[in-house]
Amino acid sequence: DWSKEFEDFFIAQEQLGGIGDQVLSYDCFIKASANSPNVVYMKLVLMNLVPIVAFVFIVFWWMFVWMWKAYSSNDSQELKFKIKVGIISSFVIIFFLFHPVILKFNFSLFGCRALGDGYAYLTRDTSIVCWKEPHTAWALGLALPGIFVWGLGVPLFAMYAMYNSRKDLNNQAFLAKYGFLYKGFKSK
Repeated sequence: DWSKEFEDFFIAQEQLGGIGDQVLSYDCFIKASANSPNVVYMKLVLMNLVPIVAFVFIVFWWMFVWMWKAYSSNDSQELKFKIKVGIISSFVIIFFLFHPVILKFNFSLFGCRALGDGYAYLTRDTSIVCWKEPHTAWALGLALPGIFVWGLGVPLFAMYAMYNSRKDLNNQAFLAKYGFLYKGFKSK
């Protein structure tokens, strides 16, 4: 049995993931044709590009803000600092909102079900035979690296940044960048 806090956390995480599922629904935009890869594989590529595209969009947005405010600001160092904090904190928040959706989709390429004909089919799309080409190439070539990069790499980097700055967790600058990740926890 899970404690009440964990159950509440899982419920909130599932609801946030549901929002991300709706925001990251590409089905209306992707049309499969005889010569194109399966829609599942196109969505896999798009899902794994979401954090990169989001980061580029965030940088451009904050650069626009910087240019806009640079005309009226006398302190360019403070403005640069605020822009850097804005870029990092925006990316952290957006990434962790989409994180469950991206991982769920990557893991779905390993969800296969055996049928009576001796083959296993992808649960997400039963027209795809699992562990035959091209499924193997997509699962091992993009979904598995996506799980490692987005599922382990980025969270480990955030943990590393927080661990290295553990004495500065209450510092306003650090709190503004990464506070979203630890603000609800209590100090020992």
